[in-house]
Amino acid sequence: MLDLFDAPWGQLERSHVEAFLDDASEEGVTWEAKGAGKGQSHPHSDSLRKAACGFANQIGGYLIIGASRQDGRWRLDGIKPPAEEPGLWIGQILRRLQPVPRFEVSDIFELDDQKVALVVKVEPVVNPPCMTPDGRVFERVSGETLPVEDPVLLDRLLRRGEHARGRAEHFARRAAERAIALPDWPTQHSMSISVGLASVGRETEDISSRLFTEPTHDALVKSIWELLGDVRPETIDISQRQDAYTAITDSPAHNHYDVDNQTVVGIIRTSRFLQANWDGSVAAGAWFSDDLLQDAIYPDQLISKCWREAAAIGKRLGGYGPAYLHVLIAVAKSGEVEVYGQEARVAGRPPPKGTLYAKLPAETAMGRLLDTADPDEDIINSLRRELQRAGGIRTDEPS
Repeated sequence: MLDLFDAPWGQLERSHVEAFLDDASEEGVTWEAKGAGKGQSHPHSDSLRKAACGFANQIGGYLIIGASRQDGRWRLDGIKPPAEEPGLWIGQILRRLQPVPRFEVSDIFELDDQKVALVVKVEPVVNPPCMTPDGRVFERVSGETLPVEDPVLLDRLLRRGEHARGRAEHFARRAAERAIALPDWPTQHSMSISVGLASVGRETEDISSRLFTEPTHDALVKSIWELLGDVRPETIDISQRQDAYTAITDSPAHNHYDVDNQTVVGIIRTSRFLQANWDGSVAAGAWFSDDLLQDAIYPDQLISKCWREAAAIGKRLGGYGPAYLHVLIAVAKSGEVEVYGQEARVAGRPPPKGTLYAKLPAETAMGRLLDTADPDEDIINSLRRELQRAGGIRTDEPS
């Protein structure tokens, strides 16, 4: 979103707003002044919602509340405080929009005659169209906010939302598929779980300023420890590629009895991973061997933990708003070859009989469009039922 003032948003002061108004001519696409109005002490709620709705359906913008034009010049003359907390007052007004756009309220500027002024930054919604409580849709154009009544324009807004959701779905699926092919012991793992998550909204397209940084490194390490729980790894491998930042940890080596039940080989049998990608998506998950699966965490519990950590990393990369969750569970089948991306390899030994994993097909993919990236217990329960149906444990239809 474009900056309007000669100061960072977090450092905005009254003088910056007044300097902007001194040089301003007509209202533009990204700002609108809202004065008290004739005979009024403050702008009407509907007028503020209409303006914010127009910004939300365009490229975002700034509401300068307490500014008016007099004798051809803009002035920050203020409004009578509409409530004890003007910031809370504007928040209550804008939260009646659907969906609610992300917005921030500046400090309250105190003026003469016990008047105040403030600025509200409104971001574009990631899931348009934004509507007022009475179901109307507005869009900001240069100098005015107009109702969207043309079906073609309304369809354009709807398609923009569909495109953003489709992009998130694609990124989440690709993240899960790429990450599940990461381990360097593919012929030994029996079951893999990968949770891919991508937010529809992104604060910036420049992920480079957030991806390969020390805070992201520390966040990946912290999330790996959260995934492990009480298990303590021997090492955590942090690696950077051109398009991803990956953290992998392996459990200590375990003795493995080969097919003749006599040869003993010490191999790595369990790994957990997190991968943050250049497109803002995140994948988290684990690979298990056959001899550890009987004691392995239940898949829905692991999905919940992976989802939580992926959401935390995704927010660090600037994701917000609705998101798409893609869960991929791969189970080794005797004699089969697994193919992910462009790689093909012999599968590991099938999971022990009697476990849910042994009853699952070679691949189970589950996707959900989410209201937010944060874990939701209802979604987890839904995924559990879907897994049970995939393994033939229950036959009821999804609710």
